[in-house]
Amino acid sequence: MAEILGLGCSHGPIILTPPEVWAKGRERLFARVPNYEPPEQLIEELGQDNGFSQDKRDQQQVSPRFKVCTIAYMPGNPTWC
Repeated sequence: MAEILGLGCSHGPIILTPPEVWAKGRERLFARVPNYEPPEQLIEELGQDNGFSQDKRDQQQVSPRFKVCTIAYMPGNPTWC
């Protein structure tokens, strides 16, 4: 995807999905490893809301930056990110 878009995004941009679904994405990743037990540090960092607060902050920081890159890449715009 990064090569096609030229935006430096090497995978499907989960940052563009609502942060409410990010925990489900983590669950799918963890499910790929049989008998996976998340480390205590991860559980602590995710906190009482399973990481939603931090996911929301991350999305608020990254999504606008991705949008700037997308606008810069639009046809007819000579500006590159």
